[in-house]
Amino acid sequence: MSLQEDVISIDYLKRALRFYENIDIASQLMGPTDEAPYTSLIIRFTEIGGREATIDLEMSFLPGLQELNQGGVYLFQSFAVLASQTVKEHEMELLQAISILNIQLPLGNFGVFPDGGALYLKQTAMLSREGLVSGDAVKLLDQQNGVLLHQLHQFTDYLLDVSAGKQKAESTLL
Repeated sequence: MSLQEDVISIDYLKRALRFYENIDIASQLMGPTDEAPYTSLIIRFTEIGGREATIDLEMSFLPGLQELNQGGVYLFQSFAVLASQTVKEHEMELLQAISILNIQLPLGNFGVFPDGGALYLKQTAMLSREGLVSGDAVKLLDQQNGVLLHQLHQFTDYLLDVSAGKQKAESTLL
């Protein structure tokens, strides 16, 4: 990524951090690490669903897309882990439940990593350089996050129950 694009993406994340801090939502800017070689903004959602789960939403620009970025196009991903592990023996049922939900979601998709891996919600947006530097960019991000938060409230308990074998995919209440 060129210096200009680095400045644009980091500035956007910093503006988003200030926005969430100003409305008292727990948030933190995380610098690149060996495991995650990019800067990300983490916001914490609490009291999700009947379990009142705490879920962190990680937002970052996808790394390794220098040519796109130099052309003024950025891919911005929001990623939330609902459960760090799932029960492998219920994986097929969970995948069925996820496929039933995903076809109806207005934004993003649920997924699960294989062999008992993490259950997640992810959304990727294509953003322009002009859009990122506009005054409304962070507000638009927050509106998208509102939709993701609604989906987490609506479906986290259900997906965790399916993952634990407490509920079947056919019992989806949509």
